[in-house]
Amino acid sequence: MYPIKSINTNIIYNFTTFKLITEMRKITSFILVCSFIILSYSSISQTILNGFRANKLIKGTEMIRLNDQTGVPSYIKFRKGSEVSFDKLNEFITKAIKPTSDFGIKLIRSEKDNLGYVNYRYYQTYQSYVLQNGMFIVHVKDGKIISINGDINKQISIANTITLSEDAALQQALSQINASKYKWQIQEEEQFIKKDQKEPKATYYPKGEIELYYDKASQKYFYTYKFDIYAAIPLMRADCYVDAGSGKILFKNNKIHFADVPGTAVTKYSHTRAITTDSISPTEYTLSETQRGGGIETYNMLTGTNLWCSC
Repeated sequence: MYPIKSINTNIIYNFTTFKLITEMRKITSFILVCSFIILSYSSISQTILNGFRANKLIKGTEMIRLNDQTGVPSYIKFRKGSEVSFDKLNEFITKAIKPTSDFGIKLIRSEKDNLGYVNYRYYQTYQSYVLQNGMFIVHVKDGKIISINGDINKQISIANTITLSEDAALQQALSQINASKYKWQIQEEEQFIKKDQKEPKATYYPKGEIELYYDKASQKYFYTYKFDIYAAIPLMRADCYVDAGSGKILFKNNKIHFADVPGTAVTKYSHTRAITTDSISPTEYTLSETQRGGGIETYNMLTGTNLWCSC
């Protein structure tokens, strides 16, 4: 790692790794941001119900936001004293929203905040398969559900069947991406990910997971294999949703995004903008920290885009 006093940044945001990878003088950075929901109520037509109207629709609530396209609540807030017990979550959703009989939920993670709330993030499932557009958060305090927000899908219409194996679907996807070289084909990169994740079996080789992808045009779901495909030449990383029947890539969720941002950080003098760094001497610092996520480390990428040869 290089000691720094000031930097100008040219940043690449990578949403799947906790590493911040930079060039000195012309810095290219990969930043991991954990997967989370952003609900934009301004872009979705919604009806807001308060007080009596909310309670009439779902007993015990004081505010509900209804998605006008689906008629399903995207936000539910309970009236104080009328909260539902957290262990009754499934029962509440079944009664209040009336999803299909194959409805299920899969816990992604839970986080406790400084206010004493435990926030549970869930995927909605259908026949045990994750819905790509079905994610919601349950906010709990003292064992009671305070509010729920996110996307719960009531009607599930599937347009295809699973006819391809995982390997066949992957080969179809790779033929469409047509990269010259992939990360798992580089021995040094494979060694790097094993060291980075502290897992001897870690690899960049894609593993498929069957998920239901929602196509807005047809308003139907498709069984897909979801692959995390990381190409080295040309540089590309994306979650690829591959039709489990035809092998066509229906959607690519790019994990590497490019943005040029001017910036200067001087870590020696008090009049500069504050950043968190690692001090290696009274006058020298490195661009690394351990406070956020799994940590942020800075590597010199002047020699190329391979992680293993950075320092």
